[in-house]
Amino acid sequence: MGLLKRLFEELPDDVICSLCNEVFLDPRVLQCNHMFCSACLVRRSAKLKADICPTCETPYHGPSCRQADEGFKLKLLNLNAICNYKCGMKIKMAHLPEHLKDECQQAPVSCPNAIKGCKKKVKRCDLNKHIDECNFRVVTCEACGHVTIFQDLFTHQSRKKCLERKLKQQVIRELRQAHHEVINHRSNVKRDHIRLDIEQTKRVLQHARYLQERKHKLHQLLLSQDNNDAINSESEDSFFLTDLEELKNKDKSLSSTPVHSRSTVGSQQCDRCLKHFFPGKNHGNSCRWHEGTCQFCGKVDYQPGCMSGYHECD
Repeated sequence: MGLLKRLFEELPDDVICSLCNEVFLDPRVLQCNHMFCSACLVRRSAKLKADICPTCETPYHGPSCRQADEGFKLKLLNLNAICNYKCGMKIKMAHLPEHLKDECQQAPVSCPNAIKGCKKKVKRCDLNKHIDECNFRVVTCEACGHVTIFQDLFTHQSRKKCLERKLKQQVIRELRQAHHEVINHRSNVKRDHIRLDIEQTKRVLQHARYLQERKHKLHQLLLSQDNNDAINSESEDSFFLTDLEELKNKDKSLSSTPVHSRSTVGSQQCDRCLKHFFPGKNHGNSCRWHEGTCQFCGKVDYQPGCMSGYHECD
């Protein structure tokens, strides 16, 4: 079986095998100088159970078949071929094997983990992704550090219980860390409360000092006003006493004038209210609402009673 003709751009007729109608692959020359692909001759001989030339039916012996000469091989190697994995690369037939082995991104390659049991073949462009996901890749147990392949990791962790121990230790560490964070938070909150209390106490003390100073100022102001009021009251009292003396003198002048009335016969005149009264009918409430000047001491008398026109002075 030869190479597909669709993989080449231009092909001369002398490079086409007459049995498979494809480009020669490992061509063999018979004794009759007819040329065929090596695989095509083996297949025809097995089918016919005889070694005869497909063109002239001349018998031949298998070992007598020889390879094509070097000139014909060079002609085949210089043919312009297209990569059969559809990467779009156009290359000489002589460089095609190297291209498929090292360069073609669409060519299938074996997994590097084949020696560990992986039998998959993937495109060269997908090889790195397959290596990251291969079940035969080498991994390290995150719990105990044991090195094994990926497909045996779960069995190892189930048998050794190493992952459970690590998870428990991680939970304990997280709980301790959370406990420390809570303690730090409480200390910060307590510190903030103390600071706020100190600031509030300072504000209260400042306000108290302000109120005390204001009270002191008001007290001083009231004292000054009381002094002014005392001075004004003394002047008013002296003025009032002067008026009373004038009123008394006027009353005496009026009382010295004789008054004859039928209703006042046998009566006496009150020195306080200047009204007439009968001594036999006098009592303690006769003149308690009148104001006047005591004849005995000369003071203003507000005491109740007007028995004899004056009150008793101590």
